[in-house]
Amino acid sequence: MDGGNLLADDNIHSQTTRHTKQLALEHQAILRHENQAGLDHQQKMIPQRQSENEHKLKPDRQLLLEQESAYERQSRRKMQETDREDERAKLRNRLRLSEVDGQQSLLTSQRNLMESHRGLLDAQSYPEIA
Repeated sequence: MDGGNLLADDNIHSQTTRHTKQLALEHQAILRHENQAGLDHQQKMIPQRQSENEHKLKPDRQLLLEQESAYERQSRRKMQETDREDERAKLRNRLRLSEVDGQQSLLTSQRNLMESHRGLLDAQSYPEIA
């Protein structure tokens, strides 16, 4: 009987082992299937998340574009103001130079006039010199 019980125990053990292995294989297959389904779901969700992110970022991008545009307009205005100030400075400098030239020519004219008057005065006062 002992031999029969051993065979029966051996048979039960092998069936249990096979059954356990079969359950483990089925469990692994279920896990692989769940993992693959999760990956497939994640792959499908990527475009949706990208779209959501784009939608969320759109106002920020718009604000940045507006700020950049405002900065460029302000920079152009500053450059134009600087150019106008440079032109004004050049014009003032030219006017000063022309005033100096005008004053010098006026002084020269006055000097020439004085010399000619002096010559006339000398000729009138001292006819012998002329």
